[in-house]
Amino acid sequence: MTWLSPSKYFCLIAIASLLLLLSSCGNQPRKVPVTLNCIQKHLLTAAEVASIRKEIHATEKAASLDSLFQKKHDRQGFNGAVLVAQKGIILYENVFGYRNFASKEPLCLNSAFQLASISKTFTGVAVLMLIQEGKIKLTDSVQQYLPGFPYHGISI
Repeated sequence: MTWLSPSKYFCLIAIASLLLLLSSCGNQPRKVPVTLNCIQKHLLTAAEVASIRKEIHATEKAASLDSLFQKKHDRQGFNGAVLVAQKGIILYENVFGYRNFASKEPLCLNSAFQLASISKTFTGVAVLMLIQEGKIKLTDSVQQYLPGFPYHGISI
């Protein structure tokens, strides 16, 4: 059997880690109240939102961002979704272009996109969540989870 390049093995490890995370989710009851408490703890009141928006000049920044992205779309054909936030406040959120170029179906805020390389970030977070839950360790060998992995001395 011919082994894949190290970069392809990284992708394989990322996928395996994600699958490990997903499979572990169904085995134990989730601690929803803790998660909800965490979210509720960080929710801002309307007064806090208004204060932060004023402090960071959110209205002016949103207008500048809109102008920038409108120009990018009009002049260079920018196609995509944009979300800019600062201090927990969404400054700007908009979509430009088409979901389907052939049918000219426009993008919307709920349009789905392929994640491509951004999936590495999600995999990293998933691995760190497994570490936080004590299910794996950063020092664990890759062979512990992928016994056929040909490169020794590599840890999670």
